[in-house]
Amino acid sequence: MERLIDFASSVPDFRRLGKGNVRHRLSDIIILMILARASKCVCRGEIIEFGRHNINKFRKLGMLKNGVPSEATLCRIEQGIDDTALVRNHWSIESMHWTLDFNLLQDKVKRKSPRAARNLDTIQRIVHSLFSIWKWLRKKHSDKKKGIAELMRNVAMGFTGLLRFLCQK
Repeated sequence: MERLIDFASSVPDFRRLGKGNVRHRLSDIIILMILARASKCVCRGEIIEFGRHNINKFRKLGMLKNGVPSEATLCRIEQGIDDTALVRNHWSIESMHWTLDFNLLQDKVKRKSPRAARNLDTIQRIVHSLFSIWKWLRKKHSDKKKGIAELMRNVAMGFTGLLRFLCQK
């Protein structure tokens, strides 16, 4: 239950808190919705009924101090949380970490200080982004097929390779 509370508390509150009339904490509503869905409650009416039935248990945990939220509140919360965008954003970050590790061997590099690690990571992300953008702007189909690591090796052969790389269209 503690992990669930930590997760629900980590979700940023998108509501306009400065406008007033926010009776329920977002984390309380999210926990209510997760527990109700885990108990096979499908619609918002069933979620509200689940909350009313278990209100004393929620209050012992310090949640739902102002009672169970209304159906309109649950509807606004459901519309504000975009699950697909959260998942897509998470996997795009994971994908970038995997390509950085695969192409630049990021996990194998020893870093002596936190500042050096941050600087090296920033430079590696910039280099990776430049190569990714350049790769898809190329007209030659053979360059688009090459992996980023192979392109980096071609450029790293020497200064003339770098100049040739930069001059190509």
